[in-house]
Amino acid sequence: RFMESMVEKIDVFEWEDTLNRELGLPVRKINPVVKQYRQRFGRMDTPLTNDPGRDCSLAFIMNVESARLFAGYNVIPVFLDTFSDLLKQLAKITRDCRIYYVTNYRSYELLKSEYHADGVRFFPMPCSDKKADMFSRIVKKGEDRKKLIEVIQYGRQDPVLHKWMQEICAQKPDLEYVYQLYDYRNPVYFSTTKGNIGNYKDKDRFEDLVSSAAVALVSARADHSGKYGFVTPRIYETASFGCHLIGRYPRGKEREVIGIDRVCSCVETFEEFSDELERLLSAGNVDFEAYDGFLRDNEVSKRVREFMDDLL
Repeated sequence: RFMESMVEKIDVFEWEDTLNRELGLPVRKINPVVKQYRQRFGRMDTPLTNDPGRDCSLAFIMNVESARLFAGYNVIPVFLDTFSDLLKQLAKITRDCRIYYVTNYRSYELLKSEYHADGVRFFPMPCSDKKADMFSRIVKKGEDRKKLIEVIQYGRQDPVLHKWMQEICAQKPDLEYVYQLYDYRNPVYFSTTKGNIGNYKDKDRFEDLVSSAAVALVSARADHSGKYGFVTPRIYETASFGCHLIGRYPRGKEREVIGIDRVCSCVETFEEFSDELERLLSAGNVDFEAYDGFLRDNEVSKRVREFMDDLL
């Protein structure tokens, strides 16, 4: 779920480097030949085991289906995607793990209450340590630059926010709304006032595009059931671009722990969305201290303490 843009794809590698440096734990890498073999022939229900008391390594695992790649290794798994329809399988393959992590609080609650998983821990989706520095650089760079775009939504598109934005553009045709037409592998963007504005694969061009928007739309990603929302690193990335944020995130512990409301106006109705958009478009620059604090409080280096408390 965090692979929503080319920039976010880098985040997990930065997490690995930071945790490796701070904890002294190596990050398990899978040999390409072994990976290919296990993807083709590995059993989905192969259990994982770990013993944090002896030589072990961290393993960032994209989803439950990918766990088979790490069978037989002494790893501490950190599951990034834990959809509700696969929690039974997750509980089964981790039953012999003394400790493992999930990055979604609702999944953590269900594993504890319905599957009696003693080893599960909640690890809030962290922010790359570089994001706060990136935010400071972009804000300083744009101090004297006027915002050129009113609203942007890049990466995965939230259908509700997109629909609401299209309704507003129909009422205000001069308002520019930029959104991505295709997935991150071919990031072509469309402007409601200019039409197709081209490809933004280049990192610097992408940064200039997003940071030139006054408001950015962000949201949680729904799981397979459509019931639960997953926070992704896009909230951090978009905040680092210095945009005002309007988003759709479910109320709950995860939103509270991460502190999303510190920087994002969470809306539930079209009326709330329309009113908040009008307010933010005339609000000027973002609150530097609020954004900087939000990013720094969620840095992965700050989350290291949670690992240390569990492992020591």
